[in-house]
Amino acid sequence: KTNLEVTQTNDYNWTLRNVKGLKKLSKPTGLTWGKTMQYSWDAKKEEDNYTLTTRKGDFIWKAGRPMMIIVGLYLYFAAIIILGLISSGGELKNYRKILEHPGRAVADFVIMNGAGATLINMGTMGMIALTYVLLVGGDLSGPVIGAILTVVGFSAFGAHAGNYLPVLLGVFLSTFLTRYTASTPGILLAAMFAVGLSPIAGQFGVIPGMIAGFLHSAIVMCTSSMYGGLNLYNNGFSAGWVAIIMIPGLESFMKHFETRKRRKNSENHQA
Repeated sequence: KTNLEVTQTNDYNWTLRNVKGLKKLSKPTGLTWGKTMQYSWDAKKEEDNYTLTTRKGDFIWKAGRPMMIIVGLYLYFAAIIILGLISSGGELKNYRKILEHPGRAVADFVIMNGAGATLINMGTMGMIALTYVLLVGGDLSGPVIGAILTVVGFSAFGAHAGNYLPVLLGVFLSTFLTRYTASTPGILLAAMFAVGLSPIAGQFGVIPGMIAGFLHSAIVMCTSSMYGGLNLYNNGFSAGWVAIIMIPGLESFMKHFETRKRRKNSENHQA
């Protein structure tokens, strides 16, 4: 395998160093190419440097998982948990209450369960998100780190391990039925931003949560072309569609189920 050091020379030109003996580059090792870059590049050899000319709309996804960043993130999340334990006096009672909450708005954990328990939840969720990225072989690029920190932020308002893991599992399982892998940039970001659908798992159960994650990953990979990429928040757009599709149906089903259950209990009581 060849490690590539990428340097941007201007808007559309990139210089790759430490590449030898190549006359044409097609998905070179060390870079993960996005959907718009599924074609070969002609490279002009200038000693050990190659210049690639890209087209507007293309992107380069930086590969790699620097140990310094991994250790730094784990230490950061551990520090958040320790701070939370100190703030809560070492008690986990309020954190357990957070895990029992469905996550539906309004779910301000700071007001409901205190800052200490909320910090414990935030640090734990950060570790879960980071560990997932590492386990599936994902890259710790800027967008991914930002998405991990977004998971941490949502953990103060509705998300916790109990309602996020089913959604995360749904995103992961979706990769077995598509041409994408769990480490594909779009799928990796979808797995992180699917945290916004966590309340579905908290309110309706594990299976609906997994279905929500599955649908989210499917929609997020195809909706950008629908509006020409004008919506910068593609994951939010996709999560909104999943919620619009699933929640009315689930609430209707639950209402019908509860009505039948009450009617059956009433008949048994009369008998």
